[in-house]
Amino acid sequence: MMKRTLLVFLILTSVIFTFLYFQKREIVTSNINPDSKINNKSLIQKKESYIFVPYWTFNDVISVEDYDNVIYFGVSVDGNGINTNEDGYKKIGLFSDFIPKDKKTYLALRLLDKNIHEKVLNDLSFQNSISKETILIAEKYGFDGIVVDFETSAFGFQSTEKLITSFYKNIKEKVASADLEFITTLFGDTYYRARPYDVKEIALISDKVIIMAYDFHKARLNPGPNFPFSEKSKYGYDFKTMTDDFMKDVPIDKIIVAFGFFGYDWTLNENGVNLGEAEAMSFNQIKSRFLENCAFDNCREGNNSDGEPFVKYKDKEGYRHEVWFENEESVTEKIEFLKSKGIRKTTIWAYSFY
Repeated sequence: MMKRTLLVFLILTSVIFTFLYFQKREIVTSNINPDSKINNKSLIQKKESYIFVPYWTFNDVISVEDYDNVIYFGVSVDGNGINTNEDGYKKIGLFSDFIPKDKKTYLALRLLDKNIHEKVLNDLSFQNSISKETILIAEKYGFDGIVVDFETSAFGFQSTEKLITSFYKNIKEKVASADLEFITTLFGDTYYRARPYDVKEIALISDKVIIMAYDFHKARLNPGPNFPFSEKSKYGYDFKTMTDDFMKDVPIDKIIVAFGFFGYDWTLNENGVNLGEAEAMSFNQIKSRFLENCAFDNCREGNNSDGEPFVKYKDKEGYRHEVWFENEESVTEKIEFLKSKGIRKTTIWAYSFY
């Protein structure tokens, strides 16, 4: 009898201990932050919309009512620091007065001039100077953050990658100390064309990363979609592959995908080869010149198998033209794809509205 009672006691003790152990383990597991997984597809994000407002658009009638965040594009740099003689700087006050107070605003630092890149990357005192000036401007006009748009076509050498990353770290420290948000931009074709950006490191430094998913077919090259959606076998790369590439290195809650509402008009020879620099056109220009009432010969509009829109026509000299652009339908398809991946932050880039 004594042995049976002892056996029952041991069994009950074992059951209770096992129950308590797994209950505790379940509690600990449930406290794991789902954000700790870099690409957790089940992460539900609040939809956020951004729009770029270039400084040269203030002569147009524009509306930012449908967007949560507005990026002023922006101020540039010359050999002495922020270029205060350019309209981008002179129109900041006009932008500040124009934007409703309920919108979050960001100041873009435009680093597009290859002649200034070497100094930006190699001169620490120059970095500190332009960082300080940009922050002072942002604070003066009540911006919520700074977008650094450093665009280079340099080859992806590791030494260049390190210099760019170091520059971002330096400016991020100063931006963060001013309690401003820090956003960077990256080309949509960064992986495909081996651009000199360490995406993973830049993602760690940045509060958000804007992926410029446009301009895949360059004005100086042969015609094609603004950024092909899924025809990788035809074009060498596509939007779906781009998304997967960035999701490997950038947390989805940091990703903002930018769409370009513009296009290029290429002039072609008889073999369909580009004859020179294509003309950049806003969507409104394309609509008024080709979609609403096309006065050119053999003018026809269409879409490729991915739904990417184009117009083909002949000019008065008899040259063939192809115009490829992005429209609401092609962007909507891409946004729906992003949603399926858990990405809900997007922005619009346009040469003008629209």
